Amino acid sequence: MRTTMDLDAGLINRLVKESGAQSKTQAIELAAQEYLKLLARQRLISRAGTMPDLAPVYKASRLRDKKDQVALLKRGGRAR
Repeated sequence: MRTTMDLDAGLINRLVKESGAQSKTQAIELAAQEYLKLLARQRLISRAGTMPDLAPVYKASRLRDKKDQVALLKRGGRAR
């Protein structure tokens, strides 16, 4: 999509250099993609702890010993 924008030339030149992009368009696309990933991570982090039903599965999957996993699941995911 063609778009005309008034952007700071120094900022765009730095973006092209730092990103390793081969063009201004590629640099801006990369920056937009990374920004959207950042927003998605922030949304995910802000929801931490809001899904209590997932906590037992996560805790069990982090245990190394299979017996500990089974014991945790039998307790309903509650730590001792």
